[in-house]
Amino acid sequence: MIDSNLKESLSIKEIFENYHDWYSIFEVVHKRQRVGSVNNSIKFYIYTEKESKHHAAHLHANYQNKWIVINLKNYSIMKGNLPLKKQREALKWVKNNSKLIEEKWDEFNKGKILPII
Repeated sequence: MIDSNLKESLSIKEIFENYHDWYSIFEVVHKRQRVGSVNNSIKFYIYTEKESKHHAAHLHANYQNKWIVINLKNYSIMKGNLPLKKQREALKWVKNNSKLIEEKWDEFNKGKILPII
């Protein structure tokens, strides 16, 4: 927070430059893109992390504060706590939309699309 006495003596340009310096310290650590949903209940996302390589292509499925991570090569559940019924629904959706997911994974991890944050 800029002191009010200091704020009065700074120009708009100086305030912006000061803000910009601090903003760069708190850069976005990861980005995500929603790639689909099952009846708008289970939502599927691809995440990318700054300066991190994803080793296995995978997808995150979220439902009511529960989640799983699905391996896109063999459709196994890597980790998570989604109820079994919702896991089955999620896996079915992923298998039925594997081409779309693969395209989105490649685009997002190569920086070809603007992610939804």
